[in-house]
Amino acid sequence: MRFQTALFTLSLLYVLGLARDAVAAGFYLQEQNVKGQGQSFAGAAANPEDASIIFYNPAGMTELKERQGQAGVSVIMPNTQFTNAGSTAQSTLFPLAAYPGSNGDNPYSPTPIPSMYVAQPLAGGTYWVGLGINAPFGLSSEYDSGWFGRYDSTKNDLKTINIDPAIAVLVSDTLSVGAGIDIQYVNAELVNALPCPAVAIGCAAAFSPTTDGQSKLEGDSWAAGVNVGLLWKATPKTNVGVGYRSSVRHELEGTATVSGLIGPLAVGNGTDSITAKLDLPQIINTGITYDYSDRLRLLGSLNWYGWSSFEELRVISGGTTLTVLPENWRNTWAAAVGAEWKQDEKLTWRGGLQFDETPVTGADRATRVPDSNRFWISAGASYKVNERFSIDAAATHIFMTDSGVHVSRDFYTGTGVDSTVNINGSAESYVNILALQGVWRF
Repeated sequence: MRFQTALFTLSLLYVLGLARDAVAAGFYLQEQNVKGQGQSFAGAAANPEDASIIFYNPAGMTELKERQGQAGVSVIMPNTQFTNAGSTAQSTLFPLAAYPGSNGDNPYSPTPIPSMYVAQPLAGGTYWVGLGINAPFGLSSEYDSGWFGRYDSTKNDLKTINIDPAIAVLVSDTLSVGAGIDIQYVNAELVNALPCPAVAIGCAAAFSPTTDGQSKLEGDSWAAGVNVGLLWKATPKTNVGVGYRSSVRHELEGTATVSGLIGPLAVGNGTDSITAKLDLPQIINTGITYDYSDRLRLLGSLNWYGWSSFEELRVISGGTTLTVLPENWRNTWAAAVGAEWKQDEKLTWRGGLQFDETPVTGADRATRVPDSNRFWISAGASYKVNERFSIDAAATHIFMTDSGVHVSRDFYTGTGVDSTVNINGSAESYVNILALQGVWRF
């Protein structure tokens, strides 16, 4: 027991260390539970198999049989390939024309998304308390500095750490409720190139990677939200669960740095203190599980994401708006179905499918999040090493529909070298995910 406790403690320290740097392609990260990933997160709010139920529906803790903890990591491996589809640039001193720029390579690298959970019964199991630490939102991409979309973005980095203490109460033999607090840290960095728009102001070449300047926005924030859940045992074989996570409203504080501008534009070089608001969405998870037999469990879910709160990213310095990045995202749905097959007392197999609707509309799709509708296919397994320890593994492939980016970015408005870059391109994307976790029961 002492060895297992020490091993679990080391695992928690490992996860906490990763969480400080955890980033991921995409924005909302479902990958908070390896068992759930194995069935594409079908029925996650109604399937309390381990302490990670804290994230999807804290009420489910009352269904756990004993004190337990877990630590896991999902490695996300996205791939996006852009193709220039006629991007152009112009300024008051430069006629509308194509500008140089490569298609760029895949901007994503394999990224670990860690998570950990502990749950403890009180008063004979009538009450439960738990703690989750995870990274529910993330964004990480870095393009070649000379790619054609550089005036929209070259680097995008959003890190989150979410600390979630929770409590659950067994109200009756068939009903449990739960609640928690999301204490959340966000750190963001956004970088894009700035054009040198005309030879007449000293550029060796207009709209060229060799003469570009750079804009970098950096900031961080602490904020809090709440989550609540309900689990109903509708029949001895059927669970119904609902989990709600509130919006978390961040006000990031940091700096905006402009560098590399030449000629009359050089007065814009420097660093300013800034603030920027970021409203992360409210989420409703609903799930159902049905034990068709002692070996087969069927699962389904329907989830809603309130992305319409993400209207824009407005950067302000000293009361003056420096830049506005329009987003205009929409509310979305995701649906999943899955199954678990218990081969014997030690081995369980899983599989699942999911359709995940993108919040990004075509008119506002940009290179920072070139998102599109996603179709998941997943498989996984659990192996019970002994009565106190088990291992879960999962693999997922996500098919993404092809998408286009068609955005215009304005620069130096009112300076006499007013400039516009029209970024037009197409993107082909997919994602692979591998995940592993250990679960300890005490």
